[in-house]
Amino acid sequence: MQALIDVRCKNLVNPVCDWLGEIYEPASREFVIPGRGRLPLDEESVFCTLGVPRGEIKVSYEVNNTIEETLFARLFPGLTSMPNTTVLANSLEGMTTHGEVFKMKLLMYLISAVFAPTTSLRPSNKCFPILAKLKEVKNMNWCKFIADFLHDAFSNKMYQKGCRLHLMLMYVDRLDLSTVDFTGIGGPPPPHKFAVSAWTYDAVKAVLAADKITDTKYGKLQLMAKHAIDYSVFGGPHNFGKWMDVHSAPSCPVEARAPVEHLIGQFASGMTSLLRKLVEGWTSLNGSDSDAVARQFTPFVAERTHRPTGCRGRYDYNSS
Repeated sequence: MQALIDVRCKNLVNPVCDWLGEIYEPASREFVIPGRGRLPLDEESVFCTLGVPRGEIKVSYEVNNTIEETLFARLFPGLTSMPNTTVLANSLEGMTTHGEVFKMKLLMYLISAVFAPTTSLRPSNKCFPILAKLKEVKNMNWCKFIADFLHDAFSNKMYQKGCRLHLMLMYVDRLDLSTVDFTGIGGPPPPHKFAVSAWTYDAVKAVLAADKITDTKYGKLQLMAKHAIDYSVFGGPHNFGKWMDVHSAPSCPVEARAPVEHLIGQFASGMTSLLRKLVEGWTSLNGSDSDAVARQFTPFVAERTHRPTGCRGRYDYNSS
């Protein structure tokens, strides 16, 4: 959890989190950025953003009345019901010792306010089984827990639940920042292993201001090349989905189609990039060199017409 101790951005830009929830595609577990590409919601993305442990042990986020009864009296002596999250935060600030009780309260606060916040103002009693295994926390798979919690919430259109810090930082950290003006705020984020330890609130606001299309929509900036998928050959992401609908086997379930769709999108994006570079280079040649290149391609192109064409491939309707 060391990366979270070094967190530099302690505020959220909620509209971008709402927007990401609305464009989430549960079948593929991806955020589909219109005209830009897709960003996965998986363990790797959470690790790169927050740097939380990615161990082998499952996070036991579940109700266990026996454990709850035992730990509640120890954590909240004198209380008969769970305090709200603000009271929990205040009690942490007032503690002068950092023993087991402090660590359990801190972990409960992190789960309830950062990793898996719900619409409730109180910490979830599902935290108690995790607190009972305090020594195993560093070996738990928090990346999977955070990703799965968000996936379940968004699949049920509950966009206010889940780790909004991950959503916001994951998105800005994958944008092409070459056109963003960072003047007066210390420049762009430095090279980093985890986004949470590099991004300041001012930097996040500057990027999202440049990326905003309307008050509730984002996506003006390009994604970084390694995250972008170019769907222009299909006429955009929506038409790509229609193309997949037409060409997929009727018996193919949505879950099986998702990885195929992702790979085809990446392949088409790569081919589009190659064709773009080919056209740019080809059209910069003089006439004789252009014709020479055309002759090299002729054996690989099926002849579909006998109408004469010019050196750039356009039909020459004035030829006799």
